[in-house]
Amino acid sequence: MAVFSLPWDHAPVIRCRHCRGPATYATPGRIAVTPKNEAWVRASRHLTIRQNHDPRGPAQIALFDNRDEAQAAILADHPDWHERIRYDLLRTWPEDEPLRVTCHRCGTVETRVVRDEDRFFQVEYRGQTLWAANRDHAQALIDFIEGADRRRLPDDETRAWARRIPTHFLTAKGRETIVKRLRRLIEEYEA
Repeated sequence: MAVFSLPWDHAPVIRCRHCRGPATYATPGRIAVTPKNEAWVRASRHLTIRQNHDPRGPAQIALFDNRDEAQAAILADHPDWHERIRYDLLRTWPEDEPLRVTCHRCGTVETRVVRDEDRFFQVEYRGQTLWAANRDHAQALIDFIEGADRRRLPDDETRAWARRIPTHFLTAKGRETIVKRLRRLIEEYEA
């Protein structure tokens, strides 16, 4: 069960502060907490453990991998889930959680807070921003916007995100502009 970082092609892509190229960060794995506030993990120097309590859902802990992306992707020596850790739940999840960011163009590795404006695949249109998490998501947006069928089907779980696209991005004039800008970002990403 891979709970630490996603492969580079699926990880969220942001901009490097130094070269403005594509960079990724490891997304935390999450484990639901038992009613007694207990979770079973193995202590490891490779992990940073954060706690989360969402009043709308079950409490969770998040596991951040402290190693670099190349090692994290292997998942060979990640801990087994057999030791119990007891902790007190936090009231809120820290929004300013620093993450390990790795630039795939210049090689810069830094720990910093990732903001919405750092997203690599985002386009401005009429004062609003449309963004994609990564290259595959950007291509799916292009396919949806260019497609003949842009209905937002409630039972289509594979495209649930399409229901949240504001309609002004889907107008005839808007579609052409958005697709052109997204394609330009994909070309920049692949350069």
